[in-house]
Amino acid sequence: MKTPHTTNAEPQPAIFTPDEAAGYIKVTTRTIRNLTARGILPVTRLSGKIVRYRRTDLDKALEAFTSGGR
Repeated sequence: MKTPHTTNAEPQPAIFTPDEAAGYIKVTTRTIRNLTARGILPVTRLSGKIVRYRRTDLDKALEAFTSGGR
């Protein structure tokens, strides 16, 4: 009987810090800030300067740029 192939890779979190968000979509944190300021990338503000990004929002933003739409 074969066993399913497993990996030791950890699953991606659903919520990202700005640095993690930048790493997830392979851009700089400056790009993340610019996309947020332009209203392209939604952000969740926890308090003051503490912000988080949802993985689903990052995926949608990336898809919009990939398909050429906004």
